[in-house]
Amino acid sequence: MDIQWNGLRTLVLGTGKSGLAAAELLRSKGAAVLVADQAPEEARAFEKKALEQMGAACLFGSFPDPVDLQMDLVVISPGIPRDNPVVHRAERAGIPVWGELELAGRFIRGPLVAITGTNGKTTTTAWICHILEQAGRKAVLGGNIGVPLTAMTGRFSGDSVGVVEVSSYQLETVDSFHPAVAVITNLTPDHMERHKTMENYLEVKARIFARQGPEDTVVLNADDSWLAGLTGQIPGRLLQFSVKRTVKGACLADGQLFLTDGDRPVMLVEASRLLLPGSHNIQNALAAVCAVRALGLGPEEIRPGLLSFSGVEHRLEPVATVEGVRYINDSKATNPESVLMALESFREPLILILGGSPKQTSYRELAQEVARRGIPVVVSGQTRDEIVEALEEAGARDVHPAENFRRAVDQARALARPGDVILLSPACASFDEFRNFEHRGSVFKEIVNDYHQEEEKAGTGTPGENR
Repeated sequence: MDIQWNGLRTLVLGTGKSGLAAAELLRSKGAAVLVADQAPEEARAFEKKALEQMGAACLFGSFPDPVDLQMDLVVISPGIPRDNPVVHRAERAGIPVWGELELAGRFIRGPLVAITGTNGKTTTTAWICHILEQAGRKAVLGGNIGVPLTAMTGRFSGDSVGVVEVSSYQLETVDSFHPAVAVITNLTPDHMERHKTMENYLEVKARIFARQGPEDTVVLNADDSWLAGLTGQIPGRLLQFSVKRTVKGACLADGQLFLTDGDRPVMLVEASRLLLPGSHNIQNALAAVCAVRALGLGPEEIRPGLLSFSGVEHRLEPVATVEGVRYINDSKATNPESVLMALESFREPLILILGGSPKQTSYRELAQEVARRGIPVVVSGQTRDEIVEALEEAGARDVHPAENFRRAVDQARALARPGDVILLSPACASFDEFRNFEHRGSVFKEIVNDYHQEEEKAGTGTPGENR
């Protein structure tokens, strides 16, 4: 689709990070841009000023009709579903509806590695970028991990690789998006309020490789039963990773990570030498190995980045040790399966902070594991009563409801004893009290740092025990 961008009448729906980045990219290409948000104008003062400075018109309080406005293109933010009436109206009229990911892909020249999945995608994305950089390759990191892809288009040079985390919401609206390497880490129930069924969720995730050709690579988790059904749909090369068996790609055997895409397995590193704990991080490491292997890296280039990667913000992130208690920020854990993985990473006594905004998921399995291990739990947010009910049905005895997030952290502190770990791993989205999971994690860290300052003023801290 050859598009004349100069003067193109474009409606951008949503003034979040992706909406602002999309508007700025379109304006830089000469498009006429109207950005609309259903939030009231007084709640979007910063966004309005930014839009006016870039020469985009803006409308707050409602979404306008793109047909009446004779728009040529509609660009929607990930949080806006395809069944939104305005989106339906545009599609019925034949107006192209793109997401920010599709828009960015039209302007990127050079290979892209795109990573999706229910859990592990942020860590895997960052790990791939780290391995590439440690091997002396130029890598540009972004997408759903922080910087919108539309804001990254000017950072690419002829020899750089884009490493991009993509969500199912973003994949709903791709058409020509074409990564050279597509990675799907795993698939467990998530976002069911949007996708309704696991079959729909899988179909959306599979769009990541829909436009690939025979020269491209797909990386799949061989241990995931849902992803097994995709192996016959791969248009190009398939690499898999497993912690249970030998597959073509990468695997775990005898406590060691192996590269297994050649004539014989090549040992890379001992799993115990990885800086990130937990079996789920071994899977993330193997996924990263397959991705960089698809880009041509050899064992000697892969090893340094495997061994030196220390993780990402908001994912099992150590914050501080206060009064002998370790605080861990796992705000990125927005579903129960991710929390179950986090629990595997600790053998110390835990106090778990759960709760947030709902995603129409079941907390039964998580509640059973919490009850089995006797983990004290503090619960807040819109999902508080639902989670408390699940915990009580599972036989959990140490459950503490809290009226808000700050009270939840304070209650966890009151329950803790030296040697304990307080783990924020909410199993829920964050939109009840926060803008996003990053905001929630940052507030958690601010609270913990306040505790630390109190301890220092009291003169009870141990030098060197924090950060």
